[in-house]
Amino acid sequence: YATGKPMGLPVASPIDHQPRYDVVQIEAPHLDAAARMVERWYREETRHTAAAIIESLPDPHPTLLRIADGSSRWGSCSQSGTMSLSWRLMLAPPEVLDYVVVHEACHLQHLNHGAGFWSSVERLRPKWRSSHAWLQQHGAELHAYDPAVAVQPLRAAA
Repeated sequence: YATGKPMGLPVASPIDHQPRYDVVQIEAPHLDAAARMVERWYREETRHTAAAIIESLPDPHPTLLRIADGSSRWGSCSQSGTMSLSWRLMLAPPEVLDYVVVHEACHLQHLNHGAGFWSSVERLRPKWRSSHAWLQQHGAELHAYDPAVAVQPLRAAA
């Protein structure tokens, strides 16, 4: 999955060696490396997408953007200005990642979840509640996703 939609990851056709279209093609020495490449791709896409969202927001901006694999949090923002985000947010619809980035950016001014914080979130993303609800409903699915699943068709063919 990428941005909430299924994404195939087959390699070139074994018959004609031509790449398939509308899929991501990966070349790796073994299947475990292919799975790591899938996760790395998600991390890079998350960083790129989050950076663009951050640039669209008013100051202050984080001093550092860290992409992690948090098991209990979708994101965090430290007093020093480091924003951390889970790469698994890239599996969700785009507005969900957008909401989490905005949520964490608001912590640069409000280090709590008080009324001022939620007022800032509301001002920047008036429809934040639907993304929040989506995460509550589907978050366990994102946490359960294993990048090795993306290369399962390859495992069956190997």
